[in-house]
Amino acid sequence: MAKKIGTDGLNKFFKEKGEYVGLFAAVVAAGLLIYFAFGVPKYPKTPDDLKKDLGAANTVFETADQRLNLESEGITTKGGDFVKVIDKLLLTPVNPAAFAGMEWNIPLFDSKQRRTEPEYLALRELRAAFHYGAIDMKVAGGGGAAGNAQQVQRRALGEEWLTVTGLVPFEEQEAAYAAAFAGAGDVRTNAVPKYRPYLIQRAEVVAGDPNLPVDWQNMPNLDLKVYVSDEMNKWAGVGAEYADPLYVSFPPLTQPLPPLSNKDYGDWATHLPEIPVASSSPAAGNAPAPAAAARPAAVAANPADPFSITPVNPDAAAPAPAAAAAADGKPAKPKYLLFRFLDFNIEPTKFYRYRVKLVLNNPNFGLDVAHLDKAELAQGDSREAAWSEPSAPVYVPVLEKYFAGEGRSVGGDSEPETSLAVKQWTPRFAADVYYEFDKRLRGALLNDPAATVKHRVPGGNKSTEQSTMLKTDVLLADFAWEKTPDRLRGPGTALEAKTVSKPSEILVRTPRGELMIQTQLGDWWLRDELKAVVNGAAADQPAADPGADAPAPGEEVKKKLMLQ
Repeated sequence: MAKKIGTDGLNKFFKEKGEYVGLFAAVVAAGLLIYFAFGVPKYPKTPDDLKKDLGAANTVFETADQRLNLESEGITTKGGDFVKVIDKLLLTPVNPAAFAGMEWNIPLFDSKQRRTEPEYLALRELRAAFHYGAIDMKVAGGGGAAGNAQQVQRRALGEEWLTVTGLVPFEEQEAAYAAAFAGAGDVRTNAVPKYRPYLIQRAEVVAGDPNLPVDWQNMPNLDLKVYVSDEMNKWAGVGAEYADPLYVSFPPLTQPLPPLSNKDYGDWATHLPEIPVASSSPAAGNAPAPAAAARPAAVAANPADPFSITPVNPDAAAPAPAAAAAADGKPAKPKYLLFRFLDFNIEPTKFYRYRVKLVLNNPNFGLDVAHLDKAELAQGDSREAAWSEPSAPVYVPVLEKYFAGEGRSVGGDSEPETSLAVKQWTPRFAADVYYEFDKRLRGALLNDPAATVKHRVPGGNKSTEQSTMLKTDVLLADFAWEKTPDRLRGPGTALEAKTVSKPSEILVRTPRGELMIQTQLGDWWLRDELKAVVNGAAADQPAADPGADAPAPGEEVKKKLMLQ
């Protein structure tokens, strides 16, 4: 029976016989080396033969020009000596255009980033202001259709509107695009923000408290085709731009101004101080701007587009001012773009608030998803910013003013009488008309079916009279006055007794049920100024030129009326 050798036995064997095992292995290796050495063929040449071969190689190297003698080999070259041809080619400068587009030192791994979504910035500092004036409207059949250069027939009509303005952060939006695309494989495509038709909401509030809650979530968006395009298509052109044209963008952000007959463009048309006044405007200290500026450029031709404007009077329109240039000669870029929206669908005595959402083209729309961080970034052709903060409430005033006149007693038991006057904005005349009622009793309704009213001609310095039915629906509720004997200094030095009428007061009730008290003492200066405006020049005699720096006709009176 065979005996198994365990681990302990092997260890004991190598300890006792290990030197003999090593010696045996060395003898076997040496024998194998000698055996294979005898099998290698011997080098046939002697050392002298090696010296001869080296000398022959050296001779060939030193006489190498003989190897370039192609004629001895039966080879001909076209164009002369082969060596000269080679020299000429070697001296020819390298054309770098042949190597254009080659990428040197290509990285082992792609270091480019993928495009992300930029932040879309909301409109800022939304506010609204009331204005009214005479707008030159197109007369039906007066020309002005697309492609027709016929002079548009105009008629001045009165309008009231709210101008809503805000700041579009264009410079910051460009920076947001640059940050989102920095280091990306495609940094140039759609890298400039492009705005689309915005969304705007309007809320009627019962009072001017900005803290009253408004349910904006359920507020419908205004139809821009109705509120912008349809209104502008009524105009006989567009008005002169009051704001600096560098900040103006239409479509879609800056709605053009209407052609005002008396050119009373003012700060309500821009957004001071961030959006400056145009250098050609009267406010800038230069000559007044022209009555009509260039029609808005690049308006859409699609009738369904909310900014599709029918061109009017294209040959008569003046060119728009060129954009300013920066100090380095490059086109200047504005920090903000002017947002402007004109709302003509308003009612007196109401408060309105607005909010606006900007909409932009999707800068990643339709791009290869290999350039995008997420595939969904290429979906949808537009992107929306957040809603702006709502504007503060703006009030639409009633354009009427009442003036107390002289009261007098008719004697006996008869009721006393008074005179009074009314100023009323009349859209049909596109002017503030002024009319005086004489000998009116308490309880009289201030209407006159055949009144002769006086007003300024829209856009001119002439006054005119019109026969019309004057309907104010104002009730003369009460009036008061007093006559007191007093001693006044006469033409000489003596004092003489004379009856003096103290200033009168009137109490009127408006068609809206409001009770208003007007005093003769408080209004006399405004009444006299208003009378001077409408009566300052005869109908057939133009008033003197007030000068380039003077306000438009009636503008100072209008401002004072608005303060009352």
